[in-house]
Amino acid sequence: MCKIKHLRRIMITKHEETQKSRRKLKGDLQY
Repeated sequence: MCKIKHLRRIMITKHEETQKSRRKLKGDLQY
């Protein structure tokens, strides 16, 4: 049970990181 929560947290953090990088790429393209 605890492991699943930990894995989910890792997945969420990874997802947020990918979203941030994508946003950064979009911003770079705009300039």
